[in-house]
Amino acid sequence: MSRLTMVTVWKYSCVIICACFLHSSCLQDPDEPSLWGKKVDFLLTQCRFWQLSPALLIPELEEFTLCVDLRSKISTKDWTVFMYKRHGDSQPELGLSGMRDMLRVWLFGTEWPTNVTLSEDNWHSICMVWSGRLHLYVNGVEAPGTYMLESSRGTTRRLAPNGTLSLGTSHGFTNGDMVPEDGTSFLGSVSVFRMWGHEIDPQHLSAFRCAEGNIIRWNALDWDTKECHGVSDPSLPCGDTSPVTPPVIMSSTNRQERQSTEDVSSLPPSVPVSTHMTLTSSVGRESDSFFRVSLNVTISDIPLDPQDTVQTWLTETLEEHQMTVLNLKVTSPRRQEWMNLEVGEFSQPSSHSCTFQVQVTAHSDFTESEMLLRYLLEQEYGRRSLRAEPKSIQIALIEPGTCPERRQQTRHGFYIWLQTAAQKTATLPCECDPDKAATRLCALDAISERAKWSPADLRSCPLIAIPDLESIYISPENSMDVVEIIANLTRAQTSLSPPDLIILITKLEEIVAVAVVTPPLGSAIINIISSIMASDSDLSAVTNNILNITDNIGNSMIYSGEQYDVITPSLAVSLLNVNSSRFQGLSFGVSSILQDSGPEIFLNQEPFQTTVAFIYLPQAVGQYFPESTGIPSRVQFHFYVISDLFTDKWSQMELNTYVVSASVTNATIKDLKHPIFVTLQHHKATQVDAVLVMPYHFLFIG
Repeated sequence: MSRLTMVTVWKYSCVIICACFLHSSCLQDPDEPSLWGKKVDFLLTQCRFWQLSPALLIPELEEFTLCVDLRSKISTKDWTVFMYKRHGDSQPELGLSGMRDMLRVWLFGTEWPTNVTLSEDNWHSICMVWSGRLHLYVNGVEAPGTYMLESSRGTTRRLAPNGTLSLGTSHGFTNGDMVPEDGTSFLGSVSVFRMWGHEIDPQHLSAFRCAEGNIIRWNALDWDTKECHGVSDPSLPCGDTSPVTPPVIMSSTNRQERQSTEDVSSLPPSVPVSTHMTLTSSVGRESDSFFRVSLNVTISDIPLDPQDTVQTWLTETLEEHQMTVLNLKVTSPRRQEWMNLEVGEFSQPSSHSCTFQVQVTAHSDFTESEMLLRYLLEQEYGRRSLRAEPKSIQIALIEPGTCPERRQQTRHGFYIWLQTAAQKTATLPCECDPDKAATRLCALDAISERAKWSPADLRSCPLIAIPDLESIYISPENSMDVVEIIANLTRAQTSLSPPDLIILITKLEEIVAVAVVTPPLGSAIINIISSIMASDSDLSAVTNNILNITDNIGNSMIYSGEQYDVITPSLAVSLLNVNSSRFQGLSFGVSSILQDSGPEIFLNQEPFQTTVAFIYLPQAVGQYFPESTGIPSRVQFHFYVISDLFTDKWSQMELNTYVVSASVTNATIKDLKHPIFVTLQHHKATQVDAVLVMPYHFLFIG
């Protein structure tokens, strides 16, 4: 049945393709709002992203070709040209992204870096072709190491249908709605984004260079532009004319047979993981099958717990036939509706609705498994006078996919969890003790009905120590994991040795240098710095490193809104995005210091009598802000509760105030005509007035 369906779909798609090539009006209706000759400029203020029109549904595709022209103006740490996801899934089904000038590809939930670098301010044509293998073409040339992903022998991977696609940024989901992800914007222009429902081989790819797609077109009808209109540009690679008519490409039965019988194991075993991966790990019909089941059951006896009663019935009924019940949910009527409270008996048989999934490990035909499952559920269960209502039984096949390969840095070591089939458990030896094992279940998620990694069970594996951090390679993907490890390692430390302190600070510097600093990541690092400052460690050797880390976090953190604060017992950081043209001055102060929660800060208020630190930047500082680039200028204030960080252990002098600082991102302030006011309260009373008016150059920290 599945073979016949595949052939029928292919023949149908061929008819459509041939018809459109013979009649060019199929490709371009004169009345349709064509975007040919136009680009979308994501540097414009109103242009954050485009979204595929909700009216356009991408079908399930066994093969496809996707091409897009792009020009990057500013290479950021993390950027996304487009991302296509199953609705509700966090992992992309298909996507094109990058880190700085390095291109990365997403397919079937897994990301592969490439060796392709894209120069700024130049147009590049990128094409992705999938037909059992993924090929990547850049400017018409196949990129090195293109065979990054292959179907396992005897299986076919298909692009998931009816997903959501964002152009210019990645996206996630909140309450079922698609929302763009901060920190993933593509700062440049995109044009002629198209998709075809078939493979275009290298010999014909150039002929499709400026041809219209048949799944996704470069046409306003296919896009929700979010009030960001296409911009005409006659210098585009395809010019400002209508799309060309490409040659007819017919499917070859011989090609299909060759691809279905090709022995991928003949590929050289020395191909690097980053450029080649074979999908194995229990993928294919020889593996388990899954079904979604919903039904109503009637219980005549008195169940103490309907959930337990139904679970027992299903287990005893299905288990001997190699069927396992997963994610059972029983919804019962309110107790007074089916119990006679006076005599403690049922007033009538109670009906309960049930939903669950079934894993079938017997390697039988899907139809046979469904028929057997239905037959078993319809039988009366005598022990509890329980029976399913036959007309209520609904059974549907589920295709949960697999859990993709995951690299996980933990307190117990580094682990690479290979691609694993749903409801299978991956096992690896502990990094610090190979005689013991770490396990991780690839579970069937109850809501999405997709394969999803459960938390790894690492209880048998020893913890790593601070010296082990030196061997950890930092990447954007594992940065948060390493930060959590460092937080756990430092949480109980009252004093750190100089070698351990150097290792920790060096690793934090590496993280800030390579990671996209999100609020959770930046806050976690600042909390670690606070813990280190509160310890009895000698910080003299790393003072400048700590100041640089906090300053770089403030400069690079990506957050929404105008202000973001991080308050810890030892340190407070306040970040403000300001408009240079409307800057009227800015003040920052600390009204008090609470023992448990840290400093209480305030902005743009006069100092109180109890204020322990206050700093005011006059309006004249605004003239030194970077020229307007569409990106707000940023001012950051730091307040250090523990002044030991600034104490010279060889000096006889004692610092008698807290430390406060202010800085402006990417600005050099000199020859300031107006003073910066700083108020500092002394720890110990002195006869010197605590309020000091000083010129801008009196003190620079960092």
